[in-house]
Amino acid sequence: MAFPLTALTTTGFFSWLIFDRFRMTSDERVAQRMDEACGSGGQILSGLDLITMRSSTSPVSLGSLGPLARGIASVAIDEASKRATNIDTPAAAPWTLAQKSVMVAGAMFSFTLLFAFIAPHAFGTSLKRLIAPSIHTPPYSPLMFDVTPGNTVLNFGQAMEVTAAISGGSVEEVMLVLGDPDDPSVDRAKMFPRGAGTWQAVLPRVTESTSYCVTAERGRSEMFKVEVLQTPQIETLEFTMTPPEYTRLPPRKGRYPQDRIAGLIGTKVDFSVKSNRPLDRGEVRRLSDSSKVELFSTPSDPYAVSGLIMIERSESWSVHITAKNGASSESPAVFDVELAIDQPPIARITQPQQTSYATPDSQVPVAIVGEDDFGISRLRLYRIIDGSRPIPIDIAVDSTRRVIQGTSMLPLDAFELQPGDRISLFARADDTRPDKIQGGESPITEIEIISQRDFNRIIAARQGQQMLENKFKQARRMMDQLASELADIQKEIESGDPKDAAKQKELQARMDQLQQKMKEVAKELDKLANQELPLEMDKEWSELLKEQAEKLNEAAAKCESMSAKGKSPKEQADVMQKTLDAMRKEQSEKVDQPLDALKKIAPLIASESRFAQLVSRQRNVVDELERFRKEDAVRDEADRQSVVKLREEEASIRDELERLLSDIESQAEKLGDDPDFQELRASTLEFVEAVRQSTVDSELSEARGSLAEFQAGRGYSHAAKALEELEKFMSQCKSNGEQAGQCLKKKFSPGNSSGNSKGSGGENGSSLSRMLSQLGMKPGEGSGYSMRGESGNNVGLYGNQPFAQPSGEGRGENGQLMPARGNHATGATSRDQSDGYEIELPESVQGSTGDVPLRYRRQAETYLQRIAEQAK
Repeated sequence: MAFPLTALTTTGFFSWLIFDRFRMTSDERVAQRMDEACGSGGQILSGLDLITMRSSTSPVSLGSLGPLARGIASVAIDEASKRATNIDTPAAAPWTLAQKSVMVAGAMFSFTLLFAFIAPHAFGTSLKRLIAPSIHTPPYSPLMFDVTPGNTVLNFGQAMEVTAAISGGSVEEVMLVLGDPDDPSVDRAKMFPRGAGTWQAVLPRVTESTSYCVTAERGRSEMFKVEVLQTPQIETLEFTMTPPEYTRLPPRKGRYPQDRIAGLIGTKVDFSVKSNRPLDRGEVRRLSDSSKVELFSTPSDPYAVSGLIMIERSESWSVHITAKNGASSESPAVFDVELAIDQPPIARITQPQQTSYATPDSQVPVAIVGEDDFGISRLRLYRIIDGSRPIPIDIAVDSTRRVIQGTSMLPLDAFELQPGDRISLFARADDTRPDKIQGGESPITEIEIISQRDFNRIIAARQGQQMLENKFKQARRMMDQLASELADIQKEIESGDPKDAAKQKELQARMDQLQQKMKEVAKELDKLANQELPLEMDKEWSELLKEQAEKLNEAAAKCESMSAKGKSPKEQADVMQKTLDAMRKEQSEKVDQPLDALKKIAPLIASESRFAQLVSRQRNVVDELERFRKEDAVRDEADRQSVVKLREEEASIRDELERLLSDIESQAEKLGDDPDFQELRASTLEFVEAVRQSTVDSELSEARGSLAEFQAGRGYSHAAKALEELEKFMSQCKSNGEQAGQCLKKKFSPGNSSGNSKGSGGENGSSLSRMLSQLGMKPGEGSGYSMRGESGNNVGLYGNQPFAQPSGEGRGENGQLMPARGNHATGATSRDQSDGYEIELPESVQGSTGDVPLRYRRQAETYLQRIAEQAK
């Protein structure tokens, strides 16, 4: 308090001196000094008084006196004026008076400067408190405070960091005071030292306006103000995504955060943001490059802002809003933006197969499909004959559709092709993208021209059994129809009166019709017999059809003769019945039963080959693992990948073996109670049980487990044991195949199920061997047979074979049999056109993929292709 009191006393004293000096310059004091200077005895002062009275408006002014008094006063005033005129100015206003005043003022100024120099802090504090007592200036203290941020403006809930640099002395404790420091109830926060006299405190969340200061011992800083702005909150954020026009997709609305933002390049996203406070503006920030897009206030709704931004890449966006008071939202809306890719279209040739064979006179239907995310602008089929220039064929498209299906017919006879020529086909589809048209091409489809003989051989290997069945089913249906009509006539004969002439005449007319129909059936059977199949057994069975055709003609002729001789319809019907029964029995014994046996036994014959393939695969695994037989653990990365593949192969062999055993067991059960098959059935079931009771399954499982742990040496040991066990069963498997072949020969022995004639090794046995070879089975060791993979099921076939499985009947074949020109026996839908042919598209094209989004199917295709490449 000493400095302020001293300053106040000194200031008061010098103020009094200055006042006294100014008082010496009044008119009366100057008149007195003039009287003293001229020795007039007070005449000048009296004249001054009289002048004052003359100008005064008071009741005792000079004007209120009488004439004599006014005259005397005027004389006195004039005399005083003369005396004052004769006095020198320095005598009336001596410099000494001014000198004293200047000296006093200089002393006061010097003292003030000295005070400010010696104690500037104290001087400043005192001056502030003296000049502006209404301002909350802290009292003087030797401590000086440098506080940041000082006066500040914060958003609602924003953190505030206060730093105080204190100089002028050391302190032990510093407090941050929120509000009036003289009020003990206000909040106080302890500040923490940060070194070099710096103290710091952080207020994590400021929610209201206040004042603050920093106190340390008996000193404190100035009072600072904190203004808190009430920040806006995002209540709703809605957006509308408008895809590019060429996609023809409708706009899609969404709401944050439930819906995601995704779209192609150029997709427009229209934002609408609503807040709990009036908004001034907003912005969408791209976090990838810090660019911004402004959101503008909506005149119709002061609480909303809106704006438009376009999707350019996959990135993150954040939405910020600013209220009318300048406060910004404290928590922006942040979300990921996914850029969708407009994939190039896919073109596929769904028919014919990628590798196909056709005869020179056939017509090959071509079905192509173009698919795109948003539309196809052009779809073309290109045809290349023996490496010539590609010739395009345009397919009509509807650009509004995502999937376009088109067909075309290749009339091969118009191209004058020869066996050995090759036709290459591929399709190309272009999408509707305006800025960059994208195209996709299908894989090359190859059609090789083959002779009719080669075509028949492939068909026989693929569908030989079915072709035989189809041919002789036609013969059986015709005979069954004759037998059915004859049975109807016989019922009427039995129920009719033999003496009823009219009825007997009617029955004879029907018998005559039946005789005529028998002749027609005989002609059809003869035609069937002449339609040769590329199978050795067909030649023998076709002779049977010719014999049956002759028997029908003989029966019809005999009935005509009996009718001419007056025999009754009943006698004629008995002759027909006897003939038809013998024919049907003969076909059943010589054709139907052998074919039924072939159906049952052929899978067992094929099982031998399947088992041999598994043994071969297991042998390959053992050979691959042999180089690891002495290693406890595999550590090299390349070797570990090889071990992983071998582990998967072991798992595949184990699963395939279980499926094979289940198939063999099921096939053996289907042999039924036929005495010729009982020994085969028993030995087959015994084989299945023996394999299951062996250690093969456990050794394969152990091998797989060891390889999963990269214990290749132990895996080799178990794999080798599994191979050893499998090889033990090879001879038994071959024996079953031989036994199956012998059983089959018994059934193919015409009219003799015991097999004591040709069926066991004579001419018919040789024919059976050739037929089995033609059906895709080749003789194994001894008398057994095994399937070979030459059936052609992985290729397309196009040509004329009336007994082949028709196209589109769903047998599960990969290849499709199509008729030659003018032959519709297979049931294919067709109409002749120049490069135009309508067909029924496969079911897989009609609806199985159209509902699946292209991008998902593309991902699946890529995944499966990668697996296929790894498996090579």
